[in-house]
Amino acid sequence: DHGVEAVAVMLLWSIANDRHERRIGELIEELLPGVEYTLSVHANPSLREYRRASAASIDASLKRLMAAHLGDLRTDLQAADFQGDLMVVTSEGAVLDVDDVVARPVLTINSGPSMAPLAGAASAPDADVVVVCDMGGTTFDVSLVEQSRVRHTREAWLGEPFVGHLTGLSSVAIQ
Repeated sequence: DHGVEAVAVMLLWSIANDRHERRIGELIEELLPGVEYTLSVHANPSLREYRRASAASIDASLKRLMAAHLGDLRTDLQAADFQGDLMVVTSEGAVLDVDDVVARPVLTINSGPSMAPLAGAASAPDADVVVVCDMGGTTFDVSLVEQSRVRHTREAWLGEPFVGHLTGLSSVAIQ
């Protein structure tokens, strides 16, 4: 009745005992059927409450949108007789099955640029240092690969650093 589209839950000590967060999830399912929600212990099970709250909020807000978008993509591919597996790139430079991404869409934040350092490492496996530049329509991303190792960080931001939202999840380090 109030137009609630999503709920994020982060209880301060849920990382030590998630029983209360899980109970709130059960209550959301009971009292707000069909409303998407994310528990912080699922979004980012770490000790830092701001990162857990931020990741849970981003994840909850993306669930309906990503489910619709990826569902439409799957439908279109099936209509085109696609027989393969539908995989989605994550910010960590990995791929996940589309159903896993729909359940945890926060993993796709900044996923596009995450593949460039992997390509740089693969294209110059014997180089000591590779500087990878990825230029798109609105961004210019730079990353460093040393000894074929792609750097990762838990300081990934959605938006400008210190102004945007910190996910606290592992991702490929890109500036």
